[in-house]
Amino acid sequence: KITTFHIGDVFKVWREEDRLQHARDHRFKRQCFVLICNPKNLETVYDMPATDEELQQFSDIHAIVLMGNKHYCYVHVRPHFDNATIYDSGRRSTRTREKSNELSREHKEAMDVVLNKICELNKKDKSQYQRNVAETPKQDNGIDCGVFALFFADCVRKSMVVKPDLSKEEVKNYRGRISYYLA
Repeated sequence: KITTFHIGDVFKVWREEDRLQHARDHRFKRQCFVLICNPKNLETVYDMPATDEELQQFSDIHAIVLMGNKHYCYVHVRPHFDNATIYDSGRRSTRTREKSNELSREHKEAMDVVLNKICELNKKDKSQYQRNVAETPKQDNGIDCGVFALFFADCVRKSMVVKPDLSKEEVKNYRGRISYYLA
């Protein structure tokens, strides 16, 4: 049985955890969770900071971006370090470009959606950002990209290493953990 959930609901839980952590320890830099449903229409950006002052409060921007053909990827941006990394479980990114750090057109577009908004706030040129493609496990079906994107974001927000392979059982267990988490 496939358990379904909305990525925005997961982000609500993570935002609350982040708020509580910051309340306990003010040295803890806040993290921002953004869902971009339609890169062509920025009106569907959820929870992106509205001003540079708000942006400065966050150490990390975690963005799940819906790319073409209903495919989700995860973009992690560290605005204070001018660094952006894309994590994509799609099979189409398995060519040698990971080794050469060459981004696909789809990856550039997904990163640009996030970076354009950040650069609009902090008045930096997006060309200042170093862009990386993370080595990630690849899904073996057409339905788990959202679960993989959340898995990548969860690992990064907890400062865990994203291992390059993930079994079907681990994906199933992670989907179950998310569902349990939201219940």
